Amino acid sequence: MKPKKHLGQHFLKDEVSIQKMIGALTPCQYLLEIGPGKGALTKHLLKQDRLGFQAVDLDDQAISYLQNHVPFQKADHKLIHANILALDWTQLFPHSFSIIGSLPYYISSSIF
Repeated sequence: MKPKKHLGQHFLKDEVSIQKMIGALTPCQYLLEIGPGKGALTKHLLKQDRLGFQAVDLDDQAISYLQNHVPFQKADHKLIHANILALDWTQLFPHSFSIIGSLPYYISSSIF
């Protein structure tokens, strides 16, 4: 799977960066990952004890790859095929939640 420029994709690979991102997370029960791509960060996040974890990606190929290679085994772990900018975020979790991801640069302002 190659990054698609029109989606602003850049796939996270560096384990040091991944560990820094995880280390920067404040304790939270609900977590949303935006743009999981090939799941380099996702694999680590799924191992953590949370009441809810959801990953949202727009790319068909990324969704297919994640479904086949990353274990979303718990009922409260979900992979959502959608445009994060079009989602009603209030429907994702019943309480406040944290956001993490290797965001496409061109939508980061819109997300925040």
